Amino acid sequence: FESGTISKHFARCAPASGLLGQSVFETAKVDEWVSFTQGKVWPAMMPVIRAALGHTLVKADAFQAGVK
Repeated sequence: FESGTISKHFARCAPASGLLGQSVFETAKVDEWVSFTQGKVWPAMMPVIRAALGHTLVKADAFQAGVK
């Protein structure tokens, strides 16, 4: 889950990019979406990613559930 922290670091290195938002509210929304992806999206996608890369065998039902 370091990817969110690394992404924020690079965004902070380029504040003019606006990647972290232009207001406190927007910054909070960025944090909210990063947390959502780390807590919900990545765990659901990991079986699919591992199978696609050939790192593990995944049952068809688990693969289909991850694709949805």
